[in-house]
Amino acid sequence: MKRMLLTVALILFYLVPAFSAEKQWTVMVFLNGDNDLDGFGTGDVNEMKKVGSTDQINILVLQDHRGDNNTQRHFVKKNELITEKVGEIDMGDWKEALNFFQWGVASHPAQHYLFIIWNHGSGWKGRSGTLFKGISSDDQSGNKISTVQLGELSTAMKQHLGRNVDIMGYDACLMGMFEVAHETMMDVDFMVFSEETEPLDGWPYDDFLGILARDPYMSPEELSRTIVRIYNDSYNGGSQGKQPSTLSAVDCVRMKEIIPGFKDFVDLLRNRPELAGTYQSAAAQTQQFTVEQYKDLGDFLRHIKSSIPDQDIQKGAGELVDRFFGSNPVVIASSSTGSALAKASGLSIFIPDRTVFDLAKKRYSELSFCHATAWNMFLEDICYSSESFDDRSLLEIAAHMQSLEASLTAESPARASHIRIEIEATIEFLSNSVLTLIRSGHPDPLADFPDDCRALELVRWNVRERMRQTGE
Repeated sequence: MKRMLLTVALILFYLVPAFSAEKQWTVMVFLNGDNDLDGFGTGDVNEMKKVGSTDQINILVLQDHRGDNNTQRHFVKKNELITEKVGEIDMGDWKEALNFFQWGVASHPAQHYLFIIWNHGSGWKGRSGTLFKGISSDDQSGNKISTVQLGELSTAMKQHLGRNVDIMGYDACLMGMFEVAHETMMDVDFMVFSEETEPLDGWPYDDFLGILARDPYMSPEELSRTIVRIYNDSYNGGSQGKQPSTLSAVDCVRMKEIIPGFKDFVDLLRNRPELAGTYQSAAAQTQQFTVEQYKDLGDFLRHIKSSIPDQDIQKGAGELVDRFFGSNPVVIASSSTGSALAKASGLSIFIPDRTVFDLAKKRYSELSFCHATAWNMFLEDICYSSESFDDRSLLEIAAHMQSLEASLTAESPARASHIRIEIEATIEFLSNSVLTLIRSGHPDPLADFPDDCRALELVRWNVRERMRQTGE
């Protein structure tokens, strides 16, 4: 009888590693592979197996596969997975992410928790043309977790844990936005995410987990910085080759402290409506990402500081740059690889043109970020003010684009690629703005545009073609 009990105990110990003693770290990865990224998810699990759980860290994964009705829950050991099949789970449901977190906390308690959502991160402009920001697209259910639902998730996680989650990570594209961070900042101490689309290989799990395994007593801030640094190294000729990339980490306590100052700055901008065209010009010259309405916040603030002839606005922009990115910053770590992303500072913000804002404004205004900062009202000011589209501001942008085109031949191939991206964005902005002026009764907003610029010829062609298509 004793022999049988011992055998059962050993089986339970090795096959069901539940309700273990408290360790330093539990890392949980909500890995939604129920889409076209499935194979890359398995690759990342294999990276985790190279390190495996130790006496001081737990590595847990909830993995859903494409076309498979049996989601798997893994306890990751070195070179081995202890797997439990838990039936089909809708990974586009934030409550399933909460269930996984609650299970991980109960069965594998730790001093610190890193919770990672792995999947596609989609922009405000969704596949169907609807506008939202979200993550974790499940092809089988058709669901995804919206930005507002991320806030519901983090609130519920905090309530279950009785304190803030140490680190929330997004191994997904385009999640490194002020709007996304604001939704969860009350419930999380640090966030790690990317402004730009991520390479398909995503985070280098073996690299950063190996460091954590060797130093499991590192603080949440240290681990957040480490993930950013190792990610940058991996795409800068390291373990994952050489590809353009961004990753950053933010301190949510400092972010909470900066919100009132950011709101004051937004009020300063709104108090000068006659500068709406200049604000748009600054945005057109700002570092952007694959979704062109996502602009780098630091670069935008620097353009505002250098282009607005208002001492209060210049001072406000400078102070925000220092508080976000200076000596005691909100963005505690930021990296980019590739010259086209050289101006990425670690946090992006939504600055659309009028056409996109028309589609986005109702959904966008529901975000807690807009309630706290009135940024959506600033966007309304610059998108709908007649000054946004006056002749003077358009000519300034046209002249800037002409100078960019002229500089192409003297630049390196990498820098030229970045300039072409900026030119393409400016062509789109000018085309939309000229159409708006024509529809408001302007006789010929293109009359004073320079003739010797190919990009401006494309603006003219865009305008003519769109008017032809609409019968105008």
